[in-house]
Amino acid sequence: MKEWLKNVRKGYGKKLVSIHAWNAWIVVILAISGLMLVGGFWREILGIGRVWLKWLHIIVGLAMLAPVVYYLILAGKHWKQLRNRPWQRVNTILVLALLVGWLLSGIVLWQFKLAGPRWSNAALLIHDLLTWVGLPYIIYHSITRTKWLKDPARRAVKNYYNFNTNSKYS
Repeated sequence: MKEWLKNVRKGYGKKLVSIHAWNAWIVVILAISGLMLVGGFWREILGIGRVWLKWLHIIVGLAMLAPVVYYLILAGKHWKQLRNRPWQRVNTILVLALLVGWLLSGIVLWQFKLAGPRWSNAALLIHDLLTWVGLPYIIYHSITRTKWLKDPARRAVKNYYNFNTNSKYS
């Protein structure tokens, strides 16, 4: 097991960048589909297509489990790297809490017949609160990180793609 973890964690900087990108696209798809499912405007336009959109939302939501689990495998090494960056640690905990909260409440909503009305109503409230707090935070995070990533001195994970820093494209 230790050897397997060592192999998985090898080159973890590139893996963190990849996990971040996959997770970002998953959150974009979930945000758009979730907002369409909630909006009354889309209810009328989509009609029966709303059922397909709901299933897309569920499947992509379950797919979000993969980058979260993969990150948790790499988290020990990443956490050590962030030891002198308390605000990045806070950000990491906040993002993980959002993702895990969305996952768990989404699973309860998906399995509402098994969960019953009390759990389903609580899950819906939690899912909605996480969405209305989490989406603005993620939008803020995306905008500030884009600017932040342009400054190579501020990166916790160095760019491993060997771009020429003197190039007009960097």
